[in-house]
Amino acid sequence: MKEDPTSLSKHEIQILIDQLKTKDLFIDSGTEGIGIAENGIILLINKQLVKMFGYDSPDELIGQPIINYISPQSRKLVALKLTENLTKPYESFFKRKDGSEFPGLIFARNAKFTKKIVRIATIRDITDFYDSRKMLESSENRYRSLFNQIPVTIWEEDASELLKSSRELGLENIDNLDDYLDKNPDIIRKLISKIHIVNVNETALDLLNLRDKETLVNLLPQFFSSNSLIAFKKVIIAITGNKTYFESESEFINKNGEKIDIHFIWSVVPGYEKTYSKIISIITDITSRKKVELERKEMDSRYQQIQKLESLGTFAGSIAHDFNNLLMGILGNANLALNQIDPASPIVGLLKEIEEVANKASNLTKQLQAYSGKGKITKELFNLNDLIKEMQGFIKMTIPSEVKIATNLSKTAPWIEADRAQVKQIIINLLINASESMDDKGTISLKTFHITKETLDDHLGLMILHPKNSAYFTCLEIIDTGKGIEHKLKRKIFDPFYSNNSKGKGLGLSVVQGIIKGHEGGLLLDTRINEGTSFKILFPLSVNFRSLINDEKPEIKDSHMVSGSKIMVIDDEPVVLSVACKLLRKIGFDPIAAVDGYEAINIFHEKSDIKLVILDLTMEKISAQQTFSELRKLNPKLPIVISSGFSRNEVFQQFGIEEKMEFLQKPYSISELEQIILSLI
Repeated sequence: MKEDPTSLSKHEIQILIDQLKTKDLFIDSGTEGIGIAENGIILLINKQLVKMFGYDSPDELIGQPIINYISPQSRKLVALKLTENLTKPYESFFKRKDGSEFPGLIFARNAKFTKKIVRIATIRDITDFYDSRKMLESSENRYRSLFNQIPVTIWEEDASELLKSSRELGLENIDNLDDYLDKNPDIIRKLISKIHIVNVNETALDLLNLRDKETLVNLLPQFFSSNSLIAFKKVIIAITGNKTYFESESEFINKNGEKIDIHFIWSVVPGYEKTYSKIISIITDITSRKKVELERKEMDSRYQQIQKLESLGTFAGSIAHDFNNLLMGILGNANLALNQIDPASPIVGLLKEIEEVANKASNLTKQLQAYSGKGKITKELFNLNDLIKEMQGFIKMTIPSEVKIATNLSKTAPWIEADRAQVKQIIINLLINASESMDDKGTISLKTFHITKETLDDHLGLMILHPKNSAYFTCLEIIDTGKGIEHKLKRKIFDPFYSNNSKGKGLGLSVVQGIIKGHEGGLLLDTRINEGTSFKILFPLSVNFRSLINDEKPEIKDSHMVSGSKIMVIDDEPVVLSVACKLLRKIGFDPIAAVDGYEAINIFHEKSDIKLVILDLTMEKISAQQTFSELRKLNPKLPIVISSGFSRNEVFQQFGIEEKMEFLQKPYSISELEQIILSLI
C-alpha cells in the first residue's frame, strides 16, 4: 500500500514530539489531555488523554480516526469544527473504551510542520462542572415551573429608574409625601412608567386574561383603576422611605374590563436594597373573598337594621300603649260628661273639643302602632274600588294639579277584609311619595285586580314583604312616571325618617310597610331609573269571602242589650278602672272592679253570676293569661274581653283563638264598649 504523501513519517513525528517537549507543549503531567492529528487521524497523544479515554497505552489510539472517540450526539459538531483553522473552546461528548461517555472542553488549532498541516487539541474533562451545571439547570427549570404554575400571581420588577427619578424630583425631602402625591397624581403616573416589568408568571397573564408577557408590559397602564394609583402611591412612598417590604390591597381592570380585587406583597430581593433593581410582587386574586365579605356586611347591616326597626317598633308600641291608657281616662270621662250634661250648656263645646283632641291623639298612637306593625286593625269588608272612588275629591286636594291621576279598576269588584282607615292611609302615603318622586308633575296610575298564588311569581319586582300563605289576593297597584329608585336604596326607603326628597319627612313608606305587615299582606316594589316605580299591595282573600268577588256583601247581625248584668273589670290602672266602671254603669250594667287577677279570682268565687269580664292585657302581680285560665276553669263558657293599649295582633299572639273571647282597644268610647259586650252576651 502506497504511503500518503501528505502524511508525516515516523521520523517526522518523532522530530515533532521532541520540538513540542522542548517548548513544554506536550508533557505527560497535569489534568489536560493533548493530542495531535492529521487529516482526522490520531498521530500523537499524551498519557493524560489515554487515561481520560480509559485506555492503557497510546498505541491503542494512535492511527485511529478521531471520530471513533466522539459520542454520536457530538460527531456532527466535531466534524464541522475540524474544518476550522482556529476554533474557540467548545464542548463535546467523548466515548471511552468501555462505551461510557463524558463531557469535555476542547481547545484546538491548526499548526504547520514540515510544510504539512497538523491539528493540535487540548481536551479537559468537565464532568464535575457539567454535573453542577446540569443540577443548576434542573434547579432553574424547577424554579421556572414553580414560578409559572403556582396559583399566585408573581411579578419581577426593576424599580431602579423609579428610584432615580424620585431622587431627581426630591421626593425624599418632602415632609408629607402622601398628601403631596394626592395633590399631584400626574407624578404618580409618571413614576409608574419608570417601573420595568422583568418577568411575570402564567397566573399573572390568566388574571388579566392575556396571552403573553409583552402585551402586559406594553399595555400595563390600561389595567389600572383609580384605586391602583393608591397602591402605586404606597410603592413610591416605600421606595422613597427606603422600605424593603409592605403589603396592601388594590384592584386591576382585566382585558374584558372586569374589576379584580387583589392583595399584594411587595418585597425587595436581598442584595438589591440600594438599587431596587430586583423586586418581587406576589399578587392574590381576592375578588371572591371581597364579594363574600360584602354580602356578609350587607347581611349584617340588614340584620342590624331589622333589629333596630324591631326595637324602634317595640318602643313605639310601648309608648302607644301607655299613651292609650292615659287617653282612656280623658276620652272616657269626656264621654260620660257629655252624656250627663244639659245639651244647652256652654260646657258642651269644651267637652267636645276635649273629645276631639283625645281622638286626634288616639289617631297619633295608631300611626305609631301602624309603623310597628302592631296597630289596632278594625277589619271590615268593603269594596276597594268604591273606596278609591270615594277618595277622589280628597286626592285632588292632596296631590298637585300638575299631576294626572289615572285609574284602571277591576270590573270584578275587589272586596277586601281590612281596616278601611289604614287602607286610605296606604293610598295617600303612596300617592304623595309618587308625586314627590316626579317633582309634582307626571302621571300616577291606580289599578285594582286579582292575583292567584300560582301567578304571583309572574309579577316582576323586589318582594319587600311576603304575604301570608293564601290562594287568592286582591292587589292595589300605584304606578308613577318618576325618576325611579336606585338599587341600593330599594330597602332603605322603608326605614323610618329616611327620605331622599327635601319635602319628605321619612315616615310615609315606613307607615305603609307597618300597615301592610299588620294585615299580613304583601308588598312588591318594581322600579326602573328614569322610567318610574310601581308599588303592589297584596291583600290575602280568605276562603269565607271569595264569594264577595261577585259583589255579594255579607249580612250584618244585630243583638239586644241585656241590662243589669254583672260585668267585672280587671285593670291595675286606677283611672282606666274607674272610667270603665262609670261607662258600664251609664249603659245599664252592674260593674264590679278588681285591681288585679288575684282579687278578680277571689270575687268570682263569691259571685258566680258575673256575665262577662273585661281583662287588661298587661298586669304586674299576675299575668292576663294566668287570670284568663283560672277564670275559665271556674266558668268554661265565661265571655272575656281582652282590653289593651296594644293591638289585636298582640292579644291573639298570646292567647290564640278562644271561644267567647274578643278584643277591645284602648281608648274606647261608650258606644264601642256597648257594641262589643252585646256581641258576647
